[in-house]
Amino acid sequence: MDASYWPGGSGSVKEMFLETFSKNLQAGDYGVGKNYFARFVLPLKLEGAEPGKNLVTLPNTSATAVLAEKSNKPVVKLTPETFEENLPIEMPRINESYDGVKHRYSYATTFYYCSHSRLAKFDLEEKKVLTFDCGSDHIPGESVFVPRPDATEEDDGVVLSQVIASRAGVPSFLLVLDAATFQEIGRATLPDDMKMGLAFHSMFTDKTF
Repeated sequence: MDASYWPGGSGSVKEMFLETFSKNLQAGDYGVGKNYFARFVLPLKLEGAEPGKNLVTLPNTSATAVLAEKSNKPVVKLTPETFEENLPIEMPRINESYDGVKHRYSYATTFYYCSHSRLAKFDLEEKKVLTFDCGSDHIPGESVFVPRPDATEEDDGVVLSQVIASRAGVPSFLLVLDAATFQEIGRATLPDDMKMGLAFHSMFTDKTF
């Protein structure tokens, strides 16, 4: 399971409170906690599991799952494999054709981390990361993968992101990246006086435009 991982626990959640977030913004600190891309491996069966031993048998991962040695109920402690800990990310997405099956690539955004303003592609087999810099005047929104019709490769398609202007007088735009190379194919730019929503996430419409 791939996720945006917050190792700070409840302390990181408190940094998301509106009062704290507003103070950080006024101070020029756009970072909220320290979260980064992580992969957890969850064992599906515990029959025959030995307490204290790593239950992860998958190759090419440093993630662990250890059954607690002293517990009234089965408790498994998970330790994730992390990637690029100097690159805070949010909203990891994949090619949805690979939901529930093994996938190699994941796409994410730095979102409200204005000092970074990048989109990222994670190669989970080669352990490599490609990034696209959106510039200091913009905040990248959620990455959405759209496959090419009749695609045969997992990353054969485009990645869309709504890139929002972070100050007045700068236009927002819809960014289109080649998912394989993570290079820009094109963009649709709005007039600088027109506002754009921050993400595709949980947005639906019954109208055709």
